[in-house]
Amino acid sequence: MAQIMVIQTVILMEILKMMSEIKWGYIYGDECDELWEHFGMSDRNKNDRMKVQLIDFQPKKDKEEDK
Repeated sequence: MAQIMVIQTVILMEILKMMSEIKWGYIYGDECDELWEHFGMSDRNKNDRMKVQLIDFQPKKDKEEDK
């Protein structure tokens, strides 16, 4: 169990490092329908793109942690 926690911590540290380096990305028209629809852009071309920026990341908690 302790080894799993160490691995999870290392993975989280890598994600946080990547987050500090990568600030934005593109979502294309044929990807992530929920995001496009959220912004009222349901009629789109596959070559349309939306620039998105990662502001925060909240990892999903394991069921064991919820107890």
